[in-house]
Amino acid sequence: KDVNRAVYQQAAIRRTPVNVADDPVLCSFTLPSLVQRGELTIAVSTGGASPAVARRLRERLESEFGDEWGVYLALMASLRDRAMREIHDPARRRALFAKLADSPLFDKVAVGDDDGAAALVEELFAS
Repeated sequence: KDVNRAVYQQAAIRRTPVNVADDPVLCSFTLPSLVQRGELTIAVSTGGASPAVARRLRERLESEFGDEWGVYLALMASLRDRAMREIHDPARRRALFAKLADSPLFDKVAVGDDDGAAALVEELFAS
């Protein structure tokens, strides 16, 4: 504890951010607990009030958001690239992505229905 306090004090003098993980009072910042699935990042923070609660929430989110989210977002990124090449009207692109987000595309990706996902994408691009 004495070393942690000394480190905090020296960091404060130098205006250097410091995080003493087991003592929120000695922190100039806190770190969120992260869930990452490809391009999806979900951050949970309790502002240092309870790292155990942040961990518990992260664990719940990890079970809720599986690897299929990474696959889905990789597909959405490729569709965004395609839309930028093929659709020059920004309003039409926004409308397409609203339709894609509201469609059952994620569900098809989640169950590995690549043919169904591809057909849905083509249908929405054509509309």
